[in-house]
This record gives sequence, structure tokens and C-alpha cells, in this order.
Amino acid sequence: MIKEFAIEPEFFQSWERIRYIDEKFGASNGRLISKYPGNWIELVYENLNDFPPMLKKRCEVKLGLMKTNKKIVNSFRQFNREKSWINNAVEIHYLKPFNGIIGLLNQNNVSYVLTNEDLDEENEIFRVNKSMQILREPSTIADSIMPLLLHSKDIIFIDPHFEKLKPRHIRPLLEIIDRLARLSTKNQYSIKYFTGNSVEKTVFCHNLKNYLEIKLPINSELKICRCPIDIMHNRFVLTDIGGISFSQGLDDNDSGHSVLKDDISLLDTNHWKTKMIEYNNFQVEETYIVKRKF
Repeated sequence: MIKEFAIEPEFFQSWERIRYIDEKFGASNGRLISKYPGNWIELVYENLNDFPPMLKKRCEVKLGLMKTNKKIVNSFRQFNREKSWINNAVEIHYLKPFNGIIGLLNQNNVSYVLTNEDLDEENEIFRVNKSMQILREPSTIADSIMPLLLHSKDIIFIDPHFEKLKPRHIRPLLEIIDRLARLSTKNQYSIKYFTGNSVEKTVFCHNLKNYLEIKLPINSELKICRCPIDIMHNRFVLTDIGGISFSQGLDDNDSGHSVLKDDISLLDTNHWKTKMIEYNNFQVEETYIVKRKF
């Protein structure tokens, strides 16, 4: 649903290419730019040195906005400065794959290296699905959102019925937290879960301790925010770089008592920003910190 692309700094030969990449990238468009190597932005700036001053400034501003708007994410891949950028990208792809590599040229006809002529929705590598249907299974739910979460610092889950803490609610969350603990390269990230408040408090606390806390990976932590259930409706996964909506919920269907599949969609930029503001200022009645140290 979300793809990570490495883009050769020398690819940006014109304002039109910078503008096109800006339009096609960002979590809402299902594509993120891998900052490969770590000084990728500086290398792109260097490539603009031959541009006329006014055009160069225009391009620099656009690149700055791409960074501000979280379209560029850390790569966390090794880079050998004795080799060319394209050789580095192709070699590291075998160890930690990108979804695609965009280069100035593709002289060796590498199947996953795209050039400017390949960048359209007809190309299978470049094309993304902004909405899709998934099986309501813990592994499939996690698969659909991990490309977003692994690049995020602030993670928010929203499902009014999570408060029931049934196994079907807990299984997907544990799968996601376990993957984050194993795979995330972020030194620190926060997880919040907004849910309803219809379950009696003592019952909720008992279930929280006995069904969720003891199953968390060691040294993991999340904050659960209970809110008036009558003002909660839709289900979302929101982060500091984008968001995904779930039509049915964030629970699985392993028990077989609900629908087998769910429809999920990337939120467009304005919708995502609106939801982030809404839930950062949401009416919270009770807050619980859940963590397991050992």
C-alpha cells in the first residue's frame, strides 16, 4: 500500500522532475522517498548548482517542503562512497530491498530500476493501490500498515470497540507491536490507542492487566485513552507521516463471527491532518499507561 523508493540525486535534471516527484510522493500517495544516503538532500542540492539562480531557489524551496511534509524518510542503509550511487542502490537492494529505484539511467536494464520514462501508473513497480481489501487476520492487518509505521514516530490507533479487549482485538495489536519491537529503526516511538468507555472501569482494568499487559513484548509501552463512545465512529491508524482508514475495525476475524475481509484506504493529506488535529485534542476521560518491563 505504501512503497519506498530510492531516487538518484542526479535524476533531478529539471524543475518539472522535481515538481512531478513532489506530486506523486507522500504517504497519501502511497510513495515515500528513501533518504539514501543520509546526506541525500545535500547531494540533490549540489546537483542544482548549474540551474539559474531563481530556478535553483525555487527547486530548493520545493525540496524543503517535501522534507517538511514527511515525503522523505530515513533509509538506514549502508552506503559505500567509493562506488557510484546507482551501484550502491542496486547492491544494498539485495540486503534491504527498496520497492523500486529511480535512476537517471538504467544502463544495465535492471528490472526494478526505473527512469523518467517509466514513472506512470501503468508501470507495476511505480503503481500503488491507495485502497485495497484485506483479510481480517493479525498478520495481514500488520502487513498492510507496517510500511507506514516503520517510518513513523507518533502512532495512533482508533477503534471504539477495542475497550472490550477480546482476543480478536488484542491479537492484531500484539502482532504490530512485536514487529515494531523487532524491526523499527526508530530509537523512540510512541503508541496511543483511542477507544470507547462503555465497559465498566473495574472490568476494563482487570482485562487490561490479565489479557494485554502480560502479553506485551518486554520493554514495550502504549497509552490507552478511553473516550465517550457515542462520539467515536470510524477506525483509523494515524501517524506523524500519514493515515489509513479501516471500514470494519482493527480487530481480526479469527473467531469467524464477523465479516472475513475489510476495506482499507490511505487518507489524503488534508483528511489525515484534520484527523491528527482532532485526536490530539480529543475528549479523553481516562488514560492508562500499559507497559511490560520484564
